[in-house]
Amino acid sequence: MNLPPWFYWLLLLLAAILGFPCLAQAQMLGSAPPLQWQHKEVRYLWLASEAGDIETYRYDKTGYQFVKTLETSGIKAVAMDLVTLADESEPVPVVLAEDGIYRYTKTGLMPLIKAPHLYQQSPHWLLSTLRDIRFSMDLDENGLSDFILPHFGQLTLLLQQQDGRFYQHQVKLEHSYVLSTHQSENYALTISLPAHFALQDINQDKQADLTFVIDEQIFALRRTEAGFSNSLLSWSFSASDEDKTRQFGALVDATGDGVIDLLIKESGEGDPHRMLILPGLINPATRVWQVSDTTSTMLKMDDELLHFGYGDFNGDGRPDLYSVSTSVGLGSVLSLMSNRVLELDFNLYLQGGDGQFKRQRRGSKTLHMALDLRQMSQDWLFNVADINDDGLSDLIFFDDSQNLMLSFGERKYGLSRRSQPLALPVKGKPAKVVLLNNTNQTSLWFLQHNEQSEKVYIKYRL
Repeated sequence: MNLPPWFYWLLLLLAAILGFPCLAQAQMLGSAPPLQWQHKEVRYLWLASEAGDIETYRYDKTGYQFVKTLETSGIKAVAMDLVTLADESEPVPVVLAEDGIYRYTKTGLMPLIKAPHLYQQSPHWLLSTLRDIRFSMDLDENGLSDFILPHFGQLTLLLQQQDGRFYQHQVKLEHSYVLSTHQSENYALTISLPAHFALQDINQDKQADLTFVIDEQIFALRRTEAGFSNSLLSWSFSASDEDKTRQFGALVDATGDGVIDLLIKESGEGDPHRMLILPGLINPATRVWQVSDTTSTMLKMDDELLHFGYGDFNGDGRPDLYSVSTSVGLGSVLSLMSNRVLELDFNLYLQGGDGQFKRQRRGSKTLHMALDLRQMSQDWLFNVADINDDGLSDLIFFDDSQNLMLSFGERKYGLSRRSQPLALPVKGKPAKVVLLNNTNQTSLWFLQHNEQSEKVYIKYRL
């Protein structure tokens, strides 16, 4: 979950006042998603620690047993992923470091390809905007993984060939650089980086095009049978009112018409926050996807909107929305300073057959969440997954006692009326919880220590 930058600054300020460990001091690798991979008959799990190193686990009949820590500080790793390489029969873990990409071998991490990129600096202020960096995908659909690296004024695509070599394709970008002066007369450069990379066919030619977001614009790099274009298509979703700002949420078929729509968050000083859906459409003249200027759905929040997401909670085939908000003011700050918690309100909106979203009346029974500054190692507060494999989205979250809770998807109400704690066979709050995806099914694993005081991840079973 990506909270707004101001929220992280508030936490950092309070952490400094209260003397808690600071999340921003950790390496960017610490927020990378877990990796599951297999070598011959052995399954492995990679987890990035808050210190920026990689913990390696090997699976046995008990669970994922800790094997060793892979030191990455020497190469200053910022992200990791599982990729397909031409000379390997199975996917291989790779690490994005400050000077390029390294592949995993039995002897350690070895350079795969050198390439400069803007991630290499790992500045603290990027932590809230660059979590879960996606730097690899099969861009040209040849069965091999390619890499995407942003740099000053350009986007570099490293396209892997069948012989294992990489063809470099560069595309010019129009970044906005803002130079500001603070009271201390120090200068700060604000850089807008590409994010939310995805492959989508935006012109209906059966070729996957590369889409991404910079500030309040969506960009698409078209691909043809001859390769990628050197020019970009772009669509703006900025607010007409200069006092309002919009933040990208997701590209998803929210209206169920088979065309991708845009979910965004809109905020303005003194105004309530809103979730908006801008419908996608295929321009009849150009046959190219574009974002409508007319909002199809507008959901107003009573408080500050921190986070929103979607899932099919009632199983009708249409995405439903949920929101997480909080009242930001002196009372919230005092609560954080005295009780070290922040109350969050959760609301569920089910989509009807007319494409409109209605908040459930049971939504007045909000879930009061607590954000514990002492437990900032948790990478998420809310997550959507089909835990019981019934075809309905479920919601996993922490309650105000920091217990791990589960609300099952329900066909009538969207989510079960009562949330239930996950009955983990460990005392107290688990030190770490991860969600792993395998064959389109999500499973939940929690960390505990065995009799030898060694770390092991145990699978949660209903």
